[in-house]
Amino acid sequence: MRRKAFLKLGMTAAAMPWLASCSSDAETFAALSVGTFSRGLIPEMEQSGYGHLELSVTEDLMPARPEEDFEKHLAVLKKLKIRCHQMNGFIHPSIKMVGPDVPMDKVLSWTQTALARAERAGVNYITIGAGKPRKVPEGFEPAKARAQLSAIFARILPIANDHGVTLAMENLNSGETNLGNTLLECLEIVEAAGPKMKLTADIFHMMREKESPASLMKVAMRLTHCHIAEREKRTPPGTAGDDFRPYLHELRAMKYRGAFSFECGWGEGRASLARAISVFREQLRTC
Repeated sequence: MRRKAFLKLGMTAAAMPWLASCSSDAETFAALSVGTFSRGLIPEMEQSGYGHLELSVTEDLMPARPEEDFEKHLAVLKKLKIRCHQMNGFIHPSIKMVGPDVPMDKVLSWTQTALARAERAGVNYITIGAGKPRKVPEGFEPAKARAQLSAIFARILPIANDHGVTLAMENLNSGETNLGNTLLECLEIVEAAGPKMKLTADIFHMMREKESPASLMKVAMRLTHCHIAEREKRTPPGTAGDDFRPYLHELRAMKYRGAFSFECGWGEGRASLARAISVFREQLRTC
């Protein structure tokens, strides 16, 4: 074999493990679980290849309802053909978490009931969106509200840990609340709460707030889940044609291994379900 050819072969062979690793990472990222919130479309979700269902703490764990009501609903949840390990919302809109009059007894009572029932339902991940509970009242100092929220998270984290549940704060756009509008602001709040408090990145809200995709890399160590919807009308991927790849590229670069949930309306039912996951999977592959 000529020396040039030998050297070329040697260089190619040396590069092969790296190339194989890159290929494996890309395939792993493109195959991450994609789910949605639509329990009424489970047969269509199964047919289209969705991997999980994300439901509501208030509606499905029923912390405000008697035990017998939850027992009946739990039997329904356990029969669902698509797994539900994630839930969203966490606390009832009427229970304030910031401001001059936070009903801590209600916060703790709700938390204890919700997390105990989450464990029984097999739910191990809960996103805390809660726009109304964390809305800062007029005249109240935002920095004090952020500190209040961090303190509440620190207080409820041990309860979550006892029940095997990970809690994550979600960024929400300024049309829904006035606290935690960006991932970077949410990061400050969860860091003050302790190392076990995590983040859900809602890319719809990021786009509404014009938050840079680069924020994702900055919160990588806390990020465990993502929500997706198109920017203008909160429609499913493939409806208006939004390109999520700038955000997905950051997630792939950080070796994100969480799941994605479409948090959107499904006006076209089965047709939009199939189109959405197809379009999104293609963007995962090509980001």
